[in-house]
Amino acid sequence: MNAIKILALAISFSFGSMASAQDNTIAQSNEYTSITSVQLNHAEAGVNHIYRPTKTQKELSPLDSGKTTNLRTERAPGIRLGIGAPTMLPFISRNEFISPAVNIEFGVGILGIFTGARYHFGGNKENRLWTPYIGGVLGYGLILADGIDCEDCFYDSKFSPFAYVPVGVEFISRGGFNMNAEVGFNAGLSPNTIKYVVPSLSIGYRWRGSN
Repeated sequence: MNAIKILALAISFSFGSMASAQDNTIAQSNEYTSITSVQLNHAEAGVNHIYRPTKTQKELSPLDSGKTTNLRTERAPGIRLGIGAPTMLPFISRNEFISPAVNIEFGVGILGIFTGARYHFGGNKENRLWTPYIGGVLGYGLILADGIDCEDCFYDSKFSPFAYVPVGVEFISRGGFNMNAEVGFNAGLSPNTIKYVVPSLSIGYRWRGSN
């Protein structure tokens, strides 16, 4: 009888131990599942927060997006329409930056033709919209002259080769619009011509080069 009680107690203890072990296993499994779920949620949250540039940010120009650029390299070729020196009356010129600091041009006006170059101080610096410059121009056109009879004017004029030395400033916008304002020393290279200072103002457009 005692043996039967001992056997019953042993069986009961065995089943209790098995149930407890099973409960512990289930609890550990639930805990692992919970931890895994939290880790997955964090991972998904991290993926969702990965930076994706917007369309507007992709379309920003190098200057707007903070990148360094040089508009005299990016927009080297251009055209401008002006009045004043070197041909006195309206003129148009085709010009191009052969380096960030050196611009060459060829132009025609109502009363002359010309070609020359300008050196832009600080033209090699990035993100600079304004640059002062000095230049040298040779041409042929109508030049003020002295020693010629003229009852209605103080000076007369004649067609002559000339040399023109401008000092000015140029502005180039991010969109390509550009403006030049300058004052120059103009001198005829033939007899009876005079030397004088004349202003000039022009506006134009620069487009992106092939590079």
